Amino acid sequence: MKRVSGIGFILMAALLLALPLMAACGGDSETESESATTIPATSAKPEPATTIPATSAKPEGTLTIALSQLSVDPFLGPLGDGAVSNRTVWAYAFDFLVCAKSDGSGYAPWLAESWEIAPDGSSVTFHLRPGVQFHDGWGELTAEDIKFTIETILNPNVSEWIAYQTYTPGIIDRVETSGPYTVTIYSDNSLADMVFDFLTPTNGSASTPIMCKAYYEAVGFEEANNHLIGSGPYRFVDYKMAERVTMEALDEHWRAVPEFKNVVFREVLEETTRMAMLQTGEADIAQLSIEHAVTLQEKGYQVVTIPKGFYQLIWLLGQWLPSDPGYDLDSPFMQKEVRMAMNLAVDREEIAEALFYGMAELTAESQMPRWGDPLEPYPYDLDRAKQLMAEAGFPDGFKGELWITDMPGGQPSMYEACLAVAGYWEQLGIDLDIRQPNIMAVYGDILGRKLKSVCLNYQSPADPLAGARGFLTFGNTDILRFPMFAHPGFQEMIDAVYAAQGLHQRAAAEQAMIDFVYDEYVMVPLVAVDLTYVTGDRVGHWEPIHMQYLDLEYITHADPLNTSKSLPEP
Repeated sequence: MKRVSGIGFILMAALLLALPLMAACGGDSETESESATTIPATSAKPEPATTIPATSAKPEGTLTIALSQLSVDPFLGPLGDGAVSNRTVWAYAFDFLVCAKSDGSGYAPWLAESWEIAPDGSSVTFHLRPGVQFHDGWGELTAEDIKFTIETILNPNVSEWIAYQTYTPGIIDRVETSGPYTVTIYSDNSLADMVFDFLTPTNGSASTPIMCKAYYEAVGFEEANNHLIGSGPYRFVDYKMAERVTMEALDEHWRAVPEFKNVVFREVLEETTRMAMLQTGEADIAQLSIEHAVTLQEKGYQVVTIPKGFYQLIWLLGQWLPSDPGYDLDSPFMQKEVRMAMNLAVDREEIAEALFYGMAELTAESQMPRWGDPLEPYPYDLDRAKQLMAEAGFPDGFKGELWITDMPGGQPSMYEACLAVAGYWEQLGIDLDIRQPNIMAVYGDILGRKLKSVCLNYQSPADPLAGARGFLTFGNTDILRFPMFAHPGFQEMIDAVYAAQGLHQRAAAEQAMIDFVYDEYVMVPLVAVDLTYVTGDRVGHWEPIHMQYLDLEYITHADPLNTSKSLPEP
């Protein structure tokens, strides 16, 4: 577990100034040693189980987790509009076919014991683990449930998970079963190697938790969405929006029996309240900013991090096409020189050290290249930035707005970073009216592409397999989900990604998008930041692997119970 180290009062000074190739899919050593330019292997063998000595230990006690936000949606789960962001609190009720390994070496078998990829990349066939049971007596999980899950999530008539529907075209075409334990997922563009990315709980945008076909067909989608049934190590109990999510551990589970009998996620908006709850014992885990984590670490509390858990960036809204309501050729953000100046005026290194106590790295992107080397962060050059502003016709700057919003599951430290950036931009004469709107209250204007001269903060989950996935949404003129910019010709780049045949074409098409966004200074990337949690004295071992999948089934009491674990921690 990584610990925080502080650097004093540099934070105040700053405020006064203001992703490797998808590796092979199996567990053999040859596969795991492949380089970043190698196409993954075409088959995988089951990994031997690593088992903690079997005991009769059963889950005990309640684990209370205080988060800044649970969800802004009326229901949780795989079919909701917030399925990505609120996966942090519902994923443990489900199982997944595979899980990406935390060391980046490939995928560990979960529900799928083994698989084979067709030599031409047109499909991948999975062989399922028999005997896995859905909760509350809803029967055995079979290939029909895999088929039902994927087809349902892809169906916009019943699923609001538009990110899944956006990112999978060309990668997932159809699903076929062959007996109860064999399922084949077909790719229409010979991209079966990329199917795995959408089957793991660690995907930052679109994963595939396996739903129970019999349950949904018996009770209907509305009831099934209100009370989740899966096969995961925790059973869903209840959800009250803006208040809590409660789950109960199974005493027996095929993969991992949790040590805590109950898990209660509580939404606590005020960070000082979350901090106090941890200190009084009302919470066992609190999601805190790095500054407050440092404060508690100095008092002896344990800080647990997800290294480089997310990218922190600012979008420059107003880069629209003439067909959009917010199009204004006179908007400063329509000029590349202005966007370039706003990037060069930000001292990212100072932000990383002063605001994040060194627990952040400079970044040049909101997406991690799936292939190739990361791009170099933009340099800090205030003189050049001022010169560019003058060349663009804004020697004295301009007026605009800076919107700072909370992101579910993200690091609660964006406000200070945005203030610091606004301070840098003041040196260019940019005068920003700072607002803190509820994201849902302004979402309609974002979708309608009505905004201009608005700077919007954003936190994007870091995902080493993301490639240019986010740009398929952010720059897409045809999709109603977080449109952040539009440029002539960019839609053709998106279409080329969807149409790519095989990994090499896909790599080239994605890289073209990443290079375009970088060269045009479309956004203002800041830093990749560690996500920090602080634990109380009842919590022992905990190493979360992703901001949207916290491995709660592997967390232990301070004095471990040694409940049964049939598969190793990812």
